[in-house]
Amino acid sequence: MQIEIDQSGKIEQTSYDTVIALTNDIKFTVVFKKKDKRIVERKFKKTKLHRLYIQIVFSTLLSIIIKKSKVKKSVLIDTEYPGYDNFIKKFIENKLGPKCPTIKFGFVGKESKSDVLASKVTHKKIRPNYVVSAEEIIEACLKNKKSRSA
Repeated sequence: MQIEIDQSGKIEQTSYDTVIALTNDIKFTVVFKKKDKRIVERKFKKTKLHRLYIQIVFSTLLSIIIKKSKVKKSVLIDTEYPGYDNFIKKFIENKLGPKCPTIKFGFVGKESKSDVLASKVTHKKIRPNYVVSAEEIIEACLKNKKSRSA
């Protein structure tokens, strides 16, 4: 069965936490707290990457959940940012290297297991598996920037 990934609380909505949920054979969730989102957003505004802030942070969160959950199979990611699928896919592949699973984009429905899981974490009915800090996102994004220019 294909692994599905869905997001609850968009990156750009800094008054809400962002939850990334991965489901099917395994279940795993990652939370990026609203206070940390604001810190990262301010940091990005000072760089040349500020126009891609949302896509870079989303890609980084996807890389983190795929790595932490040790996914080996094909992954279907809900299309959250149309027109950026290829950018996001390349970013994740760059981050994960040869351990990167096959990545596809498509529609993950509102009644999907990943959407339901993300909603439960968002509404604090269950705890996330991992909480991502602002420092972790900033470090991961800066490392990626350096590796592309090397």
